Amino acid sequence: MPIQARILADCVFCMSGCAGMSIKTEKKASEQTQAILWLESLPRKLQMIPHLRTLAYHPDFRLINESKSSSFQFCFRRSANCDSRLAIRINGVLHWVDFPHIMIKKPGQSIEFLNADRADALYFSYPPEAATFFLMNAMPQVFSLAEFPLSERVDALIQLVAESSSRLGELGVADRLDLDCYILVHESFLQTVEYNIPQSDYEKKIRKIASYLQTHFTEKIDFSQLAKKHGFSYRSMLRHWALVFDQTPAAYLANLKIFEAKRLLKETKLSIAEIAFRVGCCDDGYFCRLFRRHTGMSPRKFRLQ
Repeated sequence: MPIQARILADCVFCMSGCAGMSIKTEKKASEQTQAILWLESLPRKLQMIPHLRTLAYHPDFRLINESKSSSFQFCFRRSANCDSRLAIRINGVLHWVDFPHIMIKKPGQSIEFLNADRADALYFSYPPEAATFFLMNAMPQVFSLAEFPLSERVDALIQLVAESSSRLGELGVADRLDLDCYILVHESFLQTVEYNIPQSDYEKKIRKIASYLQTHFTEKIDFSQLAKKHGFSYRSMLRHWALVFDQTPAAYLANLKIFEAKRLLKETKLSIAEIAFRVGCCDDGYFCRLFRRHTGMSPRKFRLQ
């Protein structure tokens, strides 16, 4: 049995007596127990994000058709007992989806599973009013069902949620579960966007070059060598770069230097010459000219304003 399943099964037995929490279970034909943890009545210290209503994980979770969803739910499914893709009818509209995927059930939706009745799934829900919060702060308006790669980060978050579930009686654990699930939602949205928006090999290489500049902007950059390292000629890199960014690589690098210089001017007492050296400018005269060109003022005036 996977670790999350063991953890949640342990939770059923060790937490059943905790005040303010109830656990509903459903027996399968195999007599295994499927637990849904009810967290709504647990005390919280933080009010910044929505509080979970229910939480469940099981490697063989029973899929339930719903005529009308009464809560706002997130479901992460890694597999199911179907041949390939899962067929789901949402409000009468047929959808086919591969694994792994995330599904958002909104209040009032009808859900029908057509070719599977079991799935390896993590499920958590919120009160209906939480839908407004997620639509305004996290979730794309039309987002409902999408595939995404199960990265180490998402898998670790799922395991973290399962582990925290076994310690619900401890101080602060309910708040941490609220936060962990919220982070999991954000991470899955980001990975879904990355997975479903195609990028050419050239764009991926250009973004790798940009990432290199982000972490090496204080060094002397040889753009010809950097282009060659990523499979471009210098001219070819400039052409493909222009398809991704609206400024040249040199301007991108200069902006990184200026951003860091502004931070150092405001947050430290370093001299202008020291800051010029820190951001990789050859001398403070060149640095002052570069800074004025980008900001319209000298570094000294910027520091004093």
